[in-house]
Amino acid sequence: MHEDVNGLQFDFTADRSGSARQVRVLKEFHAHKLSPEASTVVCLAVLRAREWLMQQEVTNMIACINRILAALKEGGATEQQLDIWKGSLYQLQRDSRLAAMSPAEIEEILIREATRINGRLSGNDIISKQGNNGQASIYKRIGKTVALVCTAVFVALVISISSKHIQFKSKSCSDESVIGPAQYVQFPDRSWAVILGGTNYCTPTPFFTNNRRELSITDGSLYLDVAKNAQLPFVVKTAQDVEIEVLGTGFRVDANPKDGFLTVSVAHGRVAVRYKGAKLAELMEGQRVTVYTESGRYNAEAFNPENVDWHYSMIVLPRVRLEDAAEILEKRFNVHVKIANEAMKNCVIEASYPKDASLDFILNSFCTMSRVGKKPTLLFTIEQDTVTLSGSLPNCLID
Repeated sequence: MHEDVNGLQFDFTADRSGSARQVRVLKEFHAHKLSPEASTVVCLAVLRAREWLMQQEVTNMIACINRILAALKEGGATEQQLDIWKGSLYQLQRDSRLAAMSPAEIEEILIREATRINGRLSGNDIISKQGNNGQASIYKRIGKTVALVCTAVFVALVISISSKHIQFKSKSCSDESVIGPAQYVQFPDRSWAVILGGTNYCTPTPFFTNNRRELSITDGSLYLDVAKNAQLPFVVKTAQDVEIEVLGTGFRVDANPKDGFLTVSVAHGRVAVRYKGAKLAELMEGQRVTVYTESGRYNAEAFNPENVDWHYSMIVLPRVRLEDAAEILEKRFNVHVKIANEAMKNCVIEASYPKDASLDFILNSFCTMSRVGKKPTLLFTIEQDTVTLSGSLPNCLID
């Protein structure tokens, strides 16, 4: 059988999986008509696409995975096969080790996971059950070829797969402009930001460079909540020669080159602010500094964090437990939220909503995310000022 996989591209940024040719190859793959080598490459391409989508600051990780699952279903995956894909994609999402790994280490994990998925999809766990050294060595050779061809796991913009290798089109920096009032963004290390409309910012590819995490802002305003990682400091660079270095904190940057100054305000934690390499100030919770970027002069002052609209009026649930999400909704809508099923309280919710989103709209979105098949497993009722969440979340993530 001729395996028509040369030059195939996976694009999961749209609601549909892509060209008719891509769908046909995926159908052949899910029907086990491709060779073990080509099938492993397909699995690896899907996992790489998942990493790429996360790198491209998808607003909602769950929505990202759902798009991939929808594309795989269109490509012929059965419900049983989709369960295998879903379990693997979610496992990668909650694997906190990835944030501290080098591209080569992540590459190795993806190759190993691709081989495992291929074994499970074919009903034949090649490595753990059969121990078939011949086939395992084939996969090892494929993995080495992929590692040689690809410069890094996060340098993909276009994913092209063939029966022997996957090629990545590299890009040094991903420039973004926020359109609309504000946008919630999740970064690969589980840091997140709320970025005000009109802000221009940039994340390098790969995200982890020179043993640190980086984000650049040209102009605009953003709130950044940084995931703690002492081995990988987080640095925010600005066009005005100001750098903010953090280890684990939440803070806001307001930069407008036309005004000639930049302000850094700390919600919690600690940051160091530098100008042209020289340290100006170290800020704690409730402190801010304004740097006049032409002269390097600066002014530090105290403020009340409770008086700041950190999220620009957005409703943000940044990878929080359902119980914590309930508290956020209680404060926002002045209601009492009861969770009837204790097992659901630790389930992780990650979502963001515009400032005018209604409580009913948000709760319905929870139900949509809980769907198994066509039916949601999470239900809710609203009686006067009391909201009751019932049912179950059988496939939820738990941090």
